Amino acid sequence: LYIDGVPQTLTQRQGTPALGNAVVSANLRVSGWQSDANYRFRSRIDEVNVFDGEMTQSQVLALYNATHPCGGTVIPANFNCVASGEAAASGHLFTKLAGTPFSFDVVALNGAGNQETGYASDGDKNVTVELVDGSGSTACASRPPLSPPVSQTLTFTAADAGRKAAASMTVTKAYANLRCRVTDANQVPAVVGCSGDNFSVRPQTFVVSSTNANADPTGSNPAALPTVKAGVAFELTATAMAGYDGTPALDPSKAQAHAGAVQTGALAGSFAAANPVSGAATGNAFTYGEVGYFRLDANGVTDTSFTSVDAASGDCTADYSNSLVGGKYGCYFGNSAPTGYFGRFIPDRFDTEIPNPACGTFTYSGQPFPARITARNVAGATTRNYDGTFAKNITFSDANGSAGAFSPAPLPAGAFSAGVADLTGSPTVKFTYSSVLTPPATLRLRATDTDGVGSTTGSEGETAIRSGRLKIQNAHGSELRALPIEVTAQFYNGTGFALNTADNCTTVAAGNIRMNNWQRNLAACDTGLSGGGTMTGGTLPTANRLMLGQPGVGNDGSVDLTVRLGAAGGADATCLDPLPVGPPYSASGVMGTGATWLQPSPGVDPSARATFGIYRDRLIYRREVTR
Repeated sequence: LYIDGVPQTLTQRQGTPALGNAVVSANLRVSGWQSDANYRFRSRIDEVNVFDGEMTQSQVLALYNATHPCGGTVIPANFNCVASGEAAASGHLFTKLAGTPFSFDVVALNGAGNQETGYASDGDKNVTVELVDGSGSTACASRPPLSPPVSQTLTFTAADAGRKAAASMTVTKAYANLRCRVTDANQVPAVVGCSGDNFSVRPQTFVVSSTNANADPTGSNPAALPTVKAGVAFELTATAMAGYDGTPALDPSKAQAHAGAVQTGALAGSFAAANPVSGAATGNAFTYGEVGYFRLDANGVTDTSFTSVDAASGDCTADYSNSLVGGKYGCYFGNSAPTGYFGRFIPDRFDTEIPNPACGTFTYSGQPFPARITARNVAGATTRNYDGTFAKNITFSDANGSAGAFSPAPLPAGAFSAGVADLTGSPTVKFTYSSVLTPPATLRLRATDTDGVGSTTGSEGETAIRSGRLKIQNAHGSELRALPIEVTAQFYNGTGFALNTADNCTTVAAGNIRMNNWQRNLAACDTGLSGGGTMTGGTLPTANRLMLGQPGVGNDGSVDLTVRLGAAGGADATCLDPLPVGPPYSASGVMGTGATWLQPSPGVDPSARATFGIYRDRLIYRREVTR
């Protein structure tokens, strides 16, 4: 008991203590007992305060010494913060943008939860308005304030009638869940109230970057370093701002390949939760399945859940708007503009193929053979953007180590289209032994580009390869009979040249053979060639054998025969002998076979001499039988 602010000494004067009466019952009564009207106040009571705990002496003295104008002090029961135009007790606070000034109304409430219009009617009242953590069920007065603090002193006057707009405030960090707290320290004890509605302060955008895949943000440099193999993990970081602790989401459909790309690759990966100190979220397992570059269009990286305390109650709009629409911002945010390009991505490997050997079951050294080189990502899909300036020159080698040289060297980047260099037509590939005296081997086609991408981890095509030559035999016989000319294909078997019985592809026609150096009585085109065709087992079949027609009586002598394997040329011609064998003969230009890989030595064509009537023919009798 205090009288005039002075504590009194209390003693038991009568009877014994009845502690059962020293409790609070369900109904609050001011003095007296319900059963005895003599102990009740018999007059009006003014300025009654009810407290939720024991008063200290200093608090009692403050109340004792308090003065105010006549008419009484109106003490609010609570405070609320609401958006402008919202109801005093049930109104909401809307989502705010970090770094953008905002305001709201502060409302004094009476015990019924209505606006206390008489607040500050006895004089101006200063209250503290601050933003505090809104999560959990912590008592209002104990909620931690923001760091750095966001607060202000707001002065109520009688004219405000218990509702006043707070001064503009700006939050420089992101917060998913906040409340407004109002403290009126003019009362003893102070009146403290928190807003009934939570709200978010969200970032406006993400900035997306990479530490190992942003060599050329413009996506226009096909030679930029460093590089990332298509399908191999790389890092992306989405940075919002300090305070952001959400988890961004990637929208792969927003990926866009560099200008001129054949296609956009498959983009995959996810971010970890952001570090609230930096507001940055990083993912280290993103993959992109194509060559070149990609960028993300607007809202390729988004957060649609950070403002969940507002989204559920309609305190923001279901979009990405950073502008007020109907007094509300969008619930979502993402990268508000296209990102720079990420890359440069290169193939993971090449696959090389030799669809079929050039000569059936084998390929001659120096003979062009069909090949196909395909650029692939880690998953084995063709990287179709390995094309144009993003394709590179290719160097070929024999994975089995044979000594020799490839052509073309290098394969130009322009040979690639949509990730494939199809060399089954033109150009083709050929491999030439360093020495013609090289035994048969198996060639394994290896491809490596200037970025170091190779076929060592892919598949590599193979072909049997042989060092070969074409041989034409000298021949002699009577000027009265046709003379057969033997032409065979040979290969080096490790000890010498032998008939290449596997050759079923080489073709020699009469028009491929140059005739010159006519001697003695054998004048130009006194004899002519017929026959020719494709070899079987390394020789021309009997039906297609080459024959020189009989020059006739008195036309003895010789002529040199050269199989033109290279290009046509020379002043001399080929004399063609139409069937049946015999004059007249016709002359035409020499046509080269193009099979330079069968030349006995580089640039030298095989040759022989045919002689009529000079050497004795050992043939006694020949008869031709027609069936």
